[in-house]
This record gives sequence, C-alpha cells and structure tokens, in this order.
Amino acid sequence: MTVFLRIVHFFSPRRLYGPILVLGLFFVLLDSSYAIEGDEVRRGGNAPKIFCQEQIFQFGQREASNPVRHTFTLQNRGDTDLIIHAIRPSCGCTSTEISHTIIPPQGSAALSTRLDLSGRIGSIRKSIVLESNDPESPVFTLSLEGLVTTQFQVIPPAITLRQGLSKGSASGAAQITTQGKPFSIIGIQSSDPSVYISTEASPDGRSHQITATLEKLPESAPQSFTVTLQTDNPSAPTIDIPAVVTLARKFIVAPAKIVLKIGTEPIKRTIIVKAGSPGEFSVSNIVVPEPGMVASTTKMGDFGYRIDLRSVVPSLELNGKSVQIQIDDGTLFEIPFLYEK
Repeated sequence: MTVFLRIVHFFSPRRLYGPILVLGLFFVLLDSSYAIEGDEVRRGGNAPKIFCQEQIFQFGQREASNPVRHTFTLQNRGDTDLIIHAIRPSCGCTSTEISHTIIPPQGSAALSTRLDLSGRIGSIRKSIVLESNDPESPVFTLSLEGLVTTQFQVIPPAITLRQGLSKGSASGAAQITTQGKPFSIIGIQSSDPSVYISTEASPDGRSHQITATLEKLPESAPQSFTVTLQTDNPSAPTIDIPAVVTLARKFIVAPAKIVLKIGTEPIKRTIIVKAGSPGEFSVSNIVVPEPGMVASTTKMGDFGYRIDLRSVVPSLELNGKSVQIQIDDGTLFEIPFLYEK
C-alpha cells in the first residue's frame, strides 16, 4: 500500500508540471529557430531574387509604323540560380528573346523585346509576364508604355505573298502613304534573304508601293518574315512590314470535263468547287468560251460553290474549249468541253 501511494505521488500533476513546462519551452524555441531560418530563406537567403532596374520602359511618342525595340536587363540578387520558366507577352504584337534562362547569383540576362505598333493609336501599355523560381516574386511583370501617333499608313498592314498562276513563285504588295512631307526609302532589308523586295514611288513622293517576290516557294506554309525599310523621315526612320507566304490550297472540282452531244437546244450544266482543306475561299472570276453562255455562282455554306452554266449550245465549235474558274488565292481551273459522237 505504501509503495502504491509513492507511485501515485510521483505522477501527481504538481510533480509533472515542471518537466512539462521545460519541455514545452524547448519545443517553442526549436520551432522559433526554424521559423527564423525559413524567414531568412524567404528574404533572400539560399533563394534566387529577380530584379530589374527599369521594370517599365517609357518609349515616349512613336509613329505607328516605327516598332519599339528595347532590352531589359534581368538580375539575380539572390544566393542560388534564378530559373526563368516562361515568358508570356500580353499580345501577339510583342516578341521576346532572352540571352539565357538560368541566371547565376549576382548574374544578369538580357531580354530583348520588339513591340509592333501597326494599327494602334493613342496611349498603350503592353505587359510581359515572367514566371521564375523566385519564392517572393514567382510572377514578375515588365511593361512597355507610350503614345502612338500615325503619320504613315501601311495598306494592307501586312504583305501577303500568294502563289501565282505559274505555281513557281509568289508575290504580294503593300502601299505606304503619308499626308505629310514627301519621303524617300533609303534602305531595304528582309529577314528572309531569299525574298526580293522592290519599291516604286508615286510622282509626289508621298506614296511608295513595296512588292515582295519569292521565286522558290517553301515546302509548307505559312512562311513569315519582316520587310524593314529605312526612310529619310526623322519621325519614322524605320518602318517594319510583316509578311507571310500562303500556298495555293488543294481544291476538288467536279466534273473534270463536260461531255456534250451535238444538238441544237441550249442546255444547262453544273460544276461543283470545294476546298480539300478547312478554310473559306471564294470564286473570284469565271470566263466562259462563248459570248452567249451565262455563268452564275451559288455559295453552298462552308461546303464550297455551285457554278451553273446556262445557254450552253452543244455544237462542234465548242469542242475543246474550256470554262476558266479562278479562286481568290490565284488558283485557276480549266474545265474543257468535249464532243461525244
């Protein structure tokens, strides 16, 4: 009985209060040390730290035909490698290129940017979002800001090179005009050296036609490049015109020939044209072989077009002649009339 009472007394709350209190204080201090260490990591210890001296670039007032080019310097002010996971411009008008995506401690990287101002006017702000392993700023934003004016107009805003009827080359053009003083083009450059660029000025010098020609077509389309012009106008010393090459699409035309039996009564024939790949198109022109023949087109939804030929007189004079059907991309089809005995 005496032994039992001693054991109960030893485990009484009063006897355990002191050790429990000491043990609790130990864990509190241990947890605080970890919290301090974690806070040091968050503040920059053993972690990367992204920094840019000029986070917002003010390009001032700029002519819409003159693109903005600027290089941001990204710094790592942390203690471990800064890794740039992604670079996301706010729109397709902004392109970027970074010198390297892993920046060592106290190192830097160059982020080159180009902002196309074509078709824009007034105050604009375009953002570039960077995603990195910086624990404090995993999302870091840079900006390009300024005022866009328009003295020059590029019509259309981009050159589209379409495949010609010869199928061996493609060409396209754009017009640069101004309501101000006459200007001259003093330099021409294409990002694709295989493209030939020519210019033709209007008599008053306020308009220039820019023609791009590609003699050898690419294997696949679209192929894009940029035409850069240097002018003697100080407000627009450089004008960039985007360009793209489009190949002729494959089409299905039926019938491939129109068979006739000699007769005296006018007849009607129908031709169906549809695209072999997705996308809209239009029939731009139809040439009939006889003056009395009439052609009409009917759009059949997204399927294609129906071409109705009326007043077709099945005579020997029509044998071997063709109906010419031209598509808006320059593709030309010839459907012959053949005499059947």
